[in-house]
Amino acid sequence: MPTPPAVQPAAKSCNTCPNLLRNSKQSQHLGRSIGAPVCGLKLIPLSRPGGPEEKTFQHFGSNCDSHGKEIEYKPEARTAPIEWQIAFPDPTLPVSSDWQSEAVSSCTGCANYVPPMATKRMTGWSAGYCRAKGKLLLDDRLTTYAKTCESRVFAPRHARISDTDPTSGRGISITLLPEYDLMFGKKRPVDINLLHLANIATSPADYKSDAEVTEKHKKMGIRAFRRVQDPKGYGPNLLVPIMNEGFFSDDDKKRIPRSGDPERPEHYFDHNGAAYKVYVMWLRLQQTPALWGEAGVGKTELFRHLAWMMGLPFERVSITESSELDDLAGKMMYSPEVGTWYHYGRISNSWQRPNVLCLDEPNAGPPAVWQFIRPLTDDSKQLVIDQNKGERIPAHRLCYLGMAMNPAWDPRNTGVAPLADADGSRLMHVKMDLPPAAIEKKILVEALELDRWTNEEAVPLVDTLMRVATEIRNMSAEGAIPVSWGIRNQKKVARARRYMSWPDAFRLGVTDALEPQVGDTILEIVRSHCPEED
Repeated sequence: MPTPPAVQPAAKSCNTCPNLLRNSKQSQHLGRSIGAPVCGLKLIPLSRPGGPEEKTFQHFGSNCDSHGKEIEYKPEARTAPIEWQIAFPDPTLPVSSDWQSEAVSSCTGCANYVPPMATKRMTGWSAGYCRAKGKLLLDDRLTTYAKTCESRVFAPRHARISDTDPTSGRGISITLLPEYDLMFGKKRPVDINLLHLANIATSPADYKSDAEVTEKHKKMGIRAFRRVQDPKGYGPNLLVPIMNEGFFSDDDKKRIPRSGDPERPEHYFDHNGAAYKVYVMWLRLQQTPALWGEAGVGKTELFRHLAWMMGLPFERVSITESSELDDLAGKMMYSPEVGTWYHYGRISNSWQRPNVLCLDEPNAGPPAVWQFIRPLTDDSKQLVIDQNKGERIPAHRLCYLGMAMNPAWDPRNTGVAPLADADGSRLMHVKMDLPPAAIEKKILVEALELDRWTNEEAVPLVDTLMRVATEIRNMSAEGAIPVSWGIRNQKKVARARRYMSWPDAFRLGVTDALEPQVGDTILEIVRSHCPEED
């Protein structure tokens, strides 16, 4: 009789431990809550608000030698000093002389103290933070901490970080321990991008097909299929068509994105797996993708990149409040030689041909334009032209429609309207964020190298630009300035910097078009990082 397989013990997790303290239990036993789970035995945070909670529970649980051990909470725990180690301390901080240290009777008087609201903006935890120790501090015990602290640094009142001013302390950054990264246990954006780069390692012109190309495919203009894997590892591989350039007219050939074009479609950085998601919508689900995000995060460029991958013409139609329906749909024309005929507009023309059709900001157009667009997103995928006796045109099998939009809920996006529920339900949605700093730096360095900068020249310039951008984005997110700060702005400033000072590069690239007060705020940030230039 075969021996039954041994039952593997369940992985230890803080979720199954009696010492897991969620917010209500923290207030009950410790007197304060930091807004995220805490281990009552070891007194460490177990995740960040909004972080991958179960992943960190498994991490801490599997490495805990006291998992399941119950403890008795004593009354003094509500007032005893509790410090949660959550970050690497900053080794560059100054040290006070003895008389200055004696003047610090509470953490609030210390230059190393970051108050709760500022800490919450940076990390999500509701507690103070000590930069010298890398620890969270409960705000009802700050005097007790200071009595025995060897890292006290006296700070005059005017130099202390404010808990009410959103711009106070904006230059401070906290380097968290790895287990508190919001991507802990998940595929990181850099790794997702590397897998996408493997998908496109061979250019479309040189790609050998991963599947048989039948005569039917050849008649459609398809010369090969590229196998594309899901960079996050969940879904099946897809077969993406690659077109034969000779299939297109000379006019269409001019609209095919190519390696080496100024937009560099071959260098697109896909840090969130968006290419695979859009291909799933087009090739498997027959749905229309809508990309959402602030200006300059690469929404339109993703569609250009996908057109490059397939060797298809790329048609970008920018829609504004002044867009005319006749330009997009078409209109009746007359000439004595031909008589009356219908001249198709840009969308109507592209709908009937193989191409990637990108509608830029359709939610900024007048109602008549959206009414014209709406049937394109139905399951029938039919274009209805009322101006031509209600003509109905089905989508070409190789016409891939996508939309790139700025969200109406963001007050920085003036002139865009929220989608009606009926319209939003017809689309499938992808939120596009800025890439992580490492990828953004690489994008900017490559942009400068195209301008014939050496890598040694580009890297320090980009490092400075990223420090300035971090502050601008923090102020933008807090509502202190009403502008977003995407990669497009970064590229403009970086390229201009070769020929002028930092403030002038920002003026030329961005600030001279802004309200003077907003522009001056940005320039003050620039000068704080480059005080010798103006």
